[in-house]
Amino acid sequence: MRNEALSATKSEFDAYAVDYREIVNRSIRWSGEEYEYFIDRRVRMMKLRLDRHCSLSSPWQHSVLDFGCGTGVTENFLRNCFPDSSLFGVDLSDDSIQLARQTNSSGAAFTTGDGKSLPYQDKKFDLIYTNGTMHHIPAEERLGVLSELKRVLAPGGFLFLFENNPLNPLMTRAMLANPFDAGIQPISTKKLRYLSQSVGFSVVALWYAFFFPRFLKTLRTWEARMEWIPLGAQYCICLTR
Repeated sequence: MRNEALSATKSEFDAYAVDYREIVNRSIRWSGEEYEYFIDRRVRMMKLRLDRHCSLSSPWQHSVLDFGCGTGVTENFLRNCFPDSSLFGVDLSDDSIQLARQTNSSGAAFTTGDGKSLPYQDKKFDLIYTNGTMHHIPAEERLGVLSELKRVLAPGGFLFLFENNPLNPLMTRAMLANPFDAGIQPISTKKLRYLSQSVGFSVVALWYAFFFPRFLKTLRTWEARMEWIPLGAQYCICLTR
């Protein structure tokens, strides 16, 4: 059953690889923003947290993994924030990885693989980013995937888990409108934090983001002060080992 679930997910994302951006944009039309806006915001939030929680060398020269990288769009934004780092992307979908290799200009190394056995050595990465990936992993596989992410994360490194917030009605609506999210339940912060701590991660920070659609963008200046309110469209748990 577990292998069947993973195979279905792989086939699904292979089928959507070419049209992925268009599909996501349709599902988030209510926000008034496009796919890249949210990627840029997430990467910038991550960089801000790193600046806040650890002493970064300048420039930052480390290894960064995008777990569940899809077609590799995020790597361009990671390159902007971490210009001197080595970038890696891994995804279950062969077709998505092929597109990433053909279209991405960040210099990242893209690999096909699943979270049960990542094709990297122990303690390789100083930073791991993942967005909207955990809710696609079967519930019984999540502890194993988190353990594998911990294995490839260097001591003192950081894992940023961005996920959709089940308490936000617009996000749940967007998931229903998205063919590769329809029928999948988002993960609560309580559950994901418990799973992360169960495999030995320490929680550095937890915050909520994306409160206001574009027509209320003048209110976005308040979002940094609202991070504790569990109503943003997404949340992030920052972990370390």
